[in-house]
Amino acid sequence: MREEGVKKLSSSDPSELGLAFALFWRASELGYLVATNDVAYMYREGKAVEQDEKMAIKWYEEAAQKGNAEAQEGLGYMYYTGRGVQNDDRVAKEWFEKAAAQNRAGAQSWMGILCREGRGIEKDLDTALEWFEKAAGQGHVYSMAYLGLIYHYHKEDKDRARDYYETAISRGCEWIKPEYQKLIN
Repeated sequence: MREEGVKKLSSSDPSELGLAFALFWRASELGYLVATNDVAYMYREGKAVEQDEKMAIKWYEEAAQKGNAEAQEGLGYMYYTGRGVQNDDRVAKEWFEKAAAQNRAGAQSWMGILCREGRGIEKDLDTALEWFEKAAGQGHVYSMAYLGLIYHYHKEDKDRARDYYETAISRGCEWIKPEYQKLIN
């Protein structure tokens, strides 16, 4: 049921998106936490339903409280960005940590961002580096870009920075190209 919904989620046809939402809703009712997360995502992004960040929070919380790492990351994102809730970096960190402990690459990357920026946690580039390396080891492209930034500007290891930048760019990370250009020029 959920797999059918995932296939329909990439469609631009509103009726297909509506069917995806219905399938996720039904799968969630049957106890599939990953589908509960899918419902939250659709509310967050306004796919097939009117965008409703408060509803997204409700659905993320339901799945996150039951241990779904993807929902924990989603809930952390909502608190980090202040979407549907008041921004709270400490709460965001708690949710990202729970998901990261389950080896969720996106949450590991968010932990790296928090450490790099000193949001909700003490600023610590070495710990940020560790989180980004964990996520990059799973193929997380943005983490590769962040590693490039750290090696470029903070560790002064231009060769490693170039390697991370090139890998991230080759995997579609466009936003890091200006930093790569600064490095090679």
